[in-house]
Amino acid sequence: MSGRTIRQFMWGYQHYFCTSVNTSLERALDQINFYGGFDVLLVGFQVAGQHDYPVCVEPEDGSFGNLDLSNVVREGQVLFEASPELQHRYSDPEIQLDKRHELADACRRQALADALGASPHGRVFNFFCSRSVQVDDYEVHVVLGVDKATLQKVPQIHSTAVDCVHVWQSLVHALLYEVSMRAARALHMPDAGRGLMVLGSEVDEIVRSATNRMFYSALICSGQIFAHGRESYLNQISALPHEKRWGAGRIVFAKMNHEAVDVSLRLLQPVEFSDSHAVRKLMEAGGVHADLLSDGVYVYGFGLVRANYDEASESIFVVSVKERGIWELSHAEMPLLTVRDGTGYLPRPTLNTEIFADVVSRRIAGADISTLVALANAAEENRNGAMLIISSDAAGEAKRMAPQPWSVEPVELTGDLINQVSSMDGGLLLDARGRCHAIGVILDGTAKGVGDPARGSRFNNAVRYIDSNPPPAVVIVYSTDGTINILPDLMPLMDREEVRGAVEAYVLLADSKSPDLAARNALWSELEMLNFYLSDEQCAAVNSARKKLEELDSNRAVRIIERDLTPDVQMNDSYWMQPPHREI
Repeated sequence: MSGRTIRQFMWGYQHYFCTSVNTSLERALDQINFYGGFDVLLVGFQVAGQHDYPVCVEPEDGSFGNLDLSNVVREGQVLFEASPELQHRYSDPEIQLDKRHELADACRRQALADALGASPHGRVFNFFCSRSVQVDDYEVHVVLGVDKATLQKVPQIHSTAVDCVHVWQSLVHALLYEVSMRAARALHMPDAGRGLMVLGSEVDEIVRSATNRMFYSALICSGQIFAHGRESYLNQISALPHEKRWGAGRIVFAKMNHEAVDVSLRLLQPVEFSDSHAVRKLMEAGGVHADLLSDGVYVYGFGLVRANYDEASESIFVVSVKERGIWELSHAEMPLLTVRDGTGYLPRPTLNTEIFADVVSRRIAGADISTLVALANAAEENRNGAMLIISSDAAGEAKRMAPQPWSVEPVELTGDLINQVSSMDGGLLLDARGRCHAIGVILDGTAKGVGDPARGSRFNNAVRYIDSNPPPAVVIVYSTDGTINILPDLMPLMDREEVRGAVEAYVLLADSKSPDLAARNALWSELEMLNFYLSDEQCAAVNSARKKLEELDSNRAVRIIERDLTPDVQMNDSYWMQPPHREI
């Protein structure tokens, strides 16, 4: 294989550059617990020469490769001429020229994001474009797109700037900026993309930098634009013991004399926040009646945030030190990120009640869904981990597993009680109505090569139990790291016609004389996601069509050979949506 043929050519290593950024972004998003879809593009606009493609997109055979972006430059110019910032004047001519160039580049980035977002495939994404860097005869933007619906669910603030200083709305926004900024910087290197690690940093370092940016955003909003780097002191404070105790407490970040903060004890000599040992000692005095108060530079006293605080102002943030090396940033009681030993993560996920209700209704006939959802939410409050076993034959299972668990007289548990009794080792055995039949249940089952060696016994015992064909049951496992698993992990119900339509569309595409690459890739991705539902005949038809399409690539130096799709042995008619009932 001598190389990959590039029609939309900007420079020789553009494909490897894009692939490396894609890999780093995937790993970084996974590390912070963001599981939405994403895409990475390179978009270049020609500078001086006359090329076959005045606008180039990498990957050219992806969903945006054939998108017409010829109007982006003109739309960017319209935004530039209408921008109020164009009226700003600087005494230094070079600064004036630089600012105009930055503004023009920013306007083109906005026009590019708008064009991508208006495209059929781009409507589900939010796009973040880097500053352009000239590579050979193209001004290249690194474009990162993330699933819009998933991003909206991420805890975030609304502010985007304070006094012209940029604010990152969430850990995901900060991470996307960090990746795009490092990628743009890498474009300045000769033969960008020739090395394997384009961003020049391990994923841990990238996530730490994004964590720092997000905390700095909170300080900017609370009035301290010169308090960059304070997150390192928080890491020290959370890791410092005091009289053999690890730190635990709250620090409120707000301006001195903030109208929504009642100061109950003011220090005559404020303590510099950089004095980690002093701040750690002061934190010992905090409690229910008063939190430690800081403006980001100094600790100035103790007090509380008033109930009438205007949350829309986004001017007060709280850091809660949980335990050694762990702290949480929140606004108005909404956690924004959790930091463990300097690395940020999105807050622990909450129970997806829709999925839980769907699995229970499909596994246990006649279940009281509303009661079970309420109990499941109550058990989630236990931060030390818990497990609920909902069985169609709870009484029989309690008797079978005796004397290991403690059988109890069937009783409906309150939320407070279920939180309390779930603190002990073992799970709670509930029936379809939510009544408890046993506590301290250690699930049994035969090891059959299922489970996850990286997980604990609570999860793996539950997997083995479900796999041993007990009476129909649903198990929820709440792990101490915040992970929530609903077992069995059922595939969602699917419409037969949707699957049939995807198969037929792909087969018809293979029979066409000049199949569209973007449509081909999109359809194949859809079929891979639908693989579980495909029958023997459908898999055979899809694989045959794919081979026809691969033959059209025989003249390409590098080809991607997809795997054959095979039917899943777990698939049965219970996974099909039932047609609506029609009365005659």
